[in-house]
Parts: sequence; C-alpha cells; structure tokens
Amino acid sequence: MESRNVLIVEDDASLCKLIAHTFERSGMTVTCVDSSVDAILLIQRGKFALIVLDVMLDGTSGLYVIEALRDLPAMERPKVIIITGARGNILSNIDRTIVTAVIFKPLDVPSLAAFASAVSGEHN
Repeated sequence: MESRNVLIVEDDASLCKLIAHTFERSGMTVTCVDSSVDAILLIQRGKFALIVLDVMLDGTSGLYVIEALRDLPAMERPKVIIITGARGNILSNIDRTIVTAVIFKPLDVPSLAAFASAVSGEHN
C-alpha cells in the first residue's frame, strides 16, 4: 500500500493529539475521529496504511472497525494497532490477521514512536 495516511480512532482528544503528533513527526498524514462509525465511513472512502484504534470508545466499540476491515481484501487492509486500557477477555478474540499490535494505556510513547518510524520507513 502506497498510502502514508494514518487513521486514529480515539475519543480522548488530548490523547489523539499526542498520537497524531507522534505519527506526523514520522512524516505520516493523520486523520482523527472519535467513533467507530466515523472510522468505518472514512475507511470505505479512503486508503490508510495504518489505523490506531481505541477499543473502548464512548457509545461504540472499536471492535466494530475490526469487523468492517474483514470485508476488505487482505491486500487492501491497513495495519491496525489497538491502544487500550482494557485487560482480559476483551482482547482474547481479536483477529490477529488484522491487528498488528496491542499497546496498553497508559500509553508508552517511545513504543508508539518506534512503531510509527517502522511504518513510515516501509513507505519511503
């Protein structure tokens, strides 16, 4: 995928800004949304190299985004990083063919920055 676009699905605005800044420093173009419904609409219209996805969103679950990605051909699916404070069963059924990594909150910014650099490097 040639896209350098990152979609961040996070309902905490300050955290979204922090994540966006991390990826923008790696040369990526970032779009932020705060719901799985908005994310799915954008995924249907555009190409993203990566989705940074919070699982526990206000009113909806980020898991709906993963379900929507199953409808895309495997070659067109973006990488997905889940960021979450959830532990336990909520993560046990995550489709690892879609989800590349899980980063737990509180967010480890150096780990996220390393991942951003790695993804960015794939597109240079």
